Amino acid sequence: MKTRLTLDSPVMPADVALRLSTRGWLQRCAWASGMGFSLLAGSAVAAPFGSAQYFQSRGVTPANPGAPVPTARVDPVTGVTVATPQQALIRANRSIANLSRAAEALASTQAAQTAARQLALIAPSDVPNGLAPGGLQVAASAMNQLSTCAATNTCAWQNANLPVQTSTGAQTTVTVQQTAKKAILTWDSFNIGRETTLNFDQRAGTQADGSNDWIALNRVGANASPSRILGQIKADGSVYLINPNGVIFGGSSQVNVNSLLVSSLPLYLTTRQNTLRPGDDPVYLAESNRLFLETGLTSTSTGTANGNILGLNSG
Repeated sequence: MKTRLTLDSPVMPADVALRLSTRGWLQRCAWASGMGFSLLAGSAVAAPFGSAQYFQSRGVTPANPGAPVPTARVDPVTGVTVATPQQALIRANRSIANLSRAAEALASTQAAQTAARQLALIAPSDVPNGLAPGGLQVAASAMNQLSTCAATNTCAWQNANLPVQTSTGAQTTVTVQQTAKKAILTWDSFNIGRETTLNFDQRAGTQADGSNDWIALNRVGANASPSRILGQIKADGSVYLINPNGVIFGGSSQVNVNSLLVSSLPLYLTTRQNTLRPGDDPVYLAESNRLFLETGLTSTSTGTANGNILGLNSG
């Protein structure tokens, strides 16, 4: 069975009619939609897509690379602006070139980082490994604190066991096992030697989906030197490191934690505090401990600077 079809289109006079079989009409509709070819006035069939006649009808000969690139046009069937094959090729080549340059830059950066790390691994180092004076040294106040310190928020070491050191060959591992969601740790010096891994064991806080919101707050005494991290820090959750004299990460350092916060500013700045460096003031530390254990870094309670975490917005 054949059907008489009259196409009334802006690109085709109304008096031009096509006699198409139902199957042929569907095929031509598919070609028109997929390739964006148009019916020219006075012609029932356009040149096949990609043929020499196709390019010639658009002013471009495939064998002539210097010919002008035709501009995009609006598909008469879908109304969508479509690019010509030449435009698509130009854009694809440009994208490939950009991707190639980005990959080369990334590879160059990675090579430079690797080279710098290799040099740092063989450079002389005066930072002791493991638990030692000048290395990782627990604060004397933590070793001598009262058993009732938790009630007054004056603990220098809370919700974690004291560190344990193990060695395998030249590698030293110092493990701090955390026993609650938020731990407070105080150090007289916090330096990690090149062959040392400081591991915060927070596995007890790992959830079924792999998330872990446990936090280990590490404070370094105000009289200590800047912390030097030449080895590794590992944790299942988060690690906060506060040293009022600063923190330096060497080229051999590695950090593998859920999140890391490092600052030389105090954790909180209360409205009664007029300095960003309260040092080891026991009143400030007790208030800071309370806020950390009760509310974390979102404290806006009475007596605080309402969001002035790490001294931000103070002045």
